[in-house]
Amino acid sequence: MVCAPSEGILRVETAEEMTDFAGFEVFFVRPGPWVCGMDFPSGQPRSLVSALGRTEAREGYVGEVVRLLK
Repeated sequence: MVCAPSEGILRVETAEEMTDFAGFEVFFVRPGPWVCGMDFPSGQPRSLVSALGRTEAREGYVGEVVRLLK
């Protein structure tokens, strides 16, 4: 995502999708300044996954998240 501050609020201007590690590596060689933050669905607490009724195996849970996002 490209963000810019405006009146004390950080606003998203554009977003990119990286679907493989090669795209991620290309991103890292771009000139900065930049900050990278990541949120992976497999990083959710087990209690949340259970409370949502999702499978606890990583493959099952990630598959459920992908289906929800489509």
